[in-house]
Amino acid sequence: MIALIVLAVAAAQWIVFVIISASSRAAHPKSGLRAHERNLIVSTALLFAAWLVAFDARALLRSKPKAETASTVTTYAGSGSCASIQTGMSATDVATKLGKPDDVRNDEKTRGPGAATWIYRGSRCAVHILDERVEMVE
Repeated sequence: MIALIVLAVAAAQWIVFVIISASSRAAHPKSGLRAHERNLIVSTALLFAAWLVAFDARALLRSKPKAETASTVTTYAGSGSCASIQTGMSATDVATKLGKPDDVRNDEKTRGPGAATWIYRGSRCAVHILDERVEMVE
């Protein structure tokens, strides 16, 4: 939170220096920069530094995709796919085709008595059961 506030202040400072530099009527020196232009360059460097701090650039540069470990890999034990499940099939037919679900969620509060959602993570689908019959497949 503090980093975002620092970034906002640095951005506001930078905008002020851009406006001052753009509207300056000072004569160009024979060598070097006008004071307004030098201030703009310094303000740009400060804004960049604040941006690096706010967005934790070191962590962004060091981050690499994590390799899947055995604990994060979900194996799919069923022999079928959710494409083989049709509305109206019995719950036992679903269990026969897809195997035991990875998660069973009780939906009786929202969909009524006998409602459940069977989640199969390996095939990335959910089978909505109502009174031991398939109501919908996602």
